[in-house]
Amino acid sequence: MRRNMVLIVLLITLMITALGATVYAQVSVQIGYPSSPTDLGIITSQGYWIGQFPITINGNTGEAYCLTPSGTIYEGSSYTADEILVPTNDATWQAISYLLSWYTPPNATSAAVDQVAIWDLLGQPPPYADFVLDSSITSPAATLAADASGKNTALPIDTLTWASPGAGTASADPGQTASFLVQLGSARPNVQIDFAASLTAPGGSATPLPTADLSSSMAFTDSTGMAQVTVTVPSTAAVGSTITVTANTQSVWPTQYLNLTSYNSGAQDLIGLGSALDLTTSASASVSQSLQVNVPVTIMSNNATMGSVSPSSGSYGQNPTTITATANPGYQFVDWIATGGVSLTSNLANPTTFTASGTGSTEAFFAPLTPIKITSILVPRIATQTGFTMPTSVTLTNPDSVSETARIQISTGSSILYTETVTLNFQQTQVIPCSINTGSLPIGNCAFVVTVTTTSLPSSKPQTSTVQSGVTILGDLNGEGKVDFSDLIIFVTEYINYYRTGTYYPNIDYNHVGSISFYDETAFIGAYIEYGQWACGALT
Repeated sequence: MRRNMVLIVLLITLMITALGATVYAQVSVQIGYPSSPTDLGIITSQGYWIGQFPITINGNTGEAYCLTPSGTIYEGSSYTADEILVPTNDATWQAISYLLSWYTPPNATSAAVDQVAIWDLLGQPPPYADFVLDSSITSPAATLAADASGKNTALPIDTLTWASPGAGTASADPGQTASFLVQLGSARPNVQIDFAASLTAPGGSATPLPTADLSSSMAFTDSTGMAQVTVTVPSTAAVGSTITVTANTQSVWPTQYLNLTSYNSGAQDLIGLGSALDLTTSASASVSQSLQVNVPVTIMSNNATMGSVSPSSGSYGQNPTTITATANPGYQFVDWIATGGVSLTSNLANPTTFTASGTGSTEAFFAPLTPIKITSILVPRIATQTGFTMPTSVTLTNPDSVSETARIQISTGSSILYTETVTLNFQQTQVIPCSINTGSLPIGNCAFVVTVTTTSLPSSKPQTSTVQSGVTILGDLNGEGKVDFSDLIIFVTEYINYYRTGTYYPNIDYNHVGSISFYDETAFIGAYIEYGQWACGALT
């Protein structure tokens, strides 16, 4: 552009969308007057301007570059143009968008380099007939164009999310590393992602980490739109510190202004950028991840003979960790005890979880299992007739925190009258029916020995308890050892109760059918007549 002025314009705006070169609208383009420091550029010895300059499109003012080194546009003049969005799937425009997004010129010479790099990307061959440019401009411009080639930028619909760690938090020890994987929403490859990290001590403020603690402060997305960074936790990081990782990308997509020659003879097609939108924030996205610093935690059992704990001692942090106590045979888990910066979800549950905000320990306590106990034994006060069943019950209690199995045995002398195996749930009390068949027992007083052995405890000693009862003759209903008028009264009373109220008295069910009938009446009368004057001694 000559200072009278002639401009050949590349206008680049922060408009992101179009999937193809489609006419958006017809607009008015007014060329402004470049002035420092807003408009950066240089004037060649021939009087041409190379760099940024101001333009106004339908009343909106912004910055611009030139499109090609040919054609003329005059400073202070207005033109009519077709506004056309660039195709975002075109490699050339992706490279130009990358250049405009990440190479903001800091000075006039850099602005001229950016301008020439854009010409190079658009295929405008040097030496640019209307300009005399030395290698201080053309060489860095060629390097810049080569760097932008093949690159891409995000779309305005994009977001950045953390693909890993999925739960939002990672853990690492001081001096160790943790990886973070960020996902671009549109899964575009070759998009630049900038990373930064900071360290916040407990109760303190964030301090930026040096780039040396990051695997890279910049990465490019792969074919799936992902980029990764690895952070090294400083060896001096305090217990409970938090590391925050930030990912950022930005983009500037241009809009074309074409067919100026259709309305203004000799004018040049343009591509525009409006300065009203910020290059860094207008199309950026960022998220943060927290990295909890782990601390040493001792995990142990109070007695290795009784039980073990997993996992083993190590470094743990604010992420909940599951721990499990496993009791050895003959022992039981009791509870957990935590010390220092270790917090338990529950000290009674097994398994349970813990978190660590500082150095500490968690210990599983075990204790020997206790055998099942005999709580009580119930036998009839009045002896039962020979050949009948003595209704007996044994009440057992399991005091342990786990299920236990026991064998019950009832004997008298050398005769085993009853045996059964039962299982009681933890801390359960249960009444076990243990009816004894008296058919093989002699008439008279008997000592019944109840033995309970907890078979689930290999070293358990049997528990015993002795109760007294007796066996008498048929028809003796009151345990006096004889059949007389008092037994007759009992029989008649229970016989009438059965038929009036349905009350069943098993001692007068002589044929063991579960009901009282004429058969039982006949049996009792026979016993009454036969044994009425015979006695075997009262039972106590």
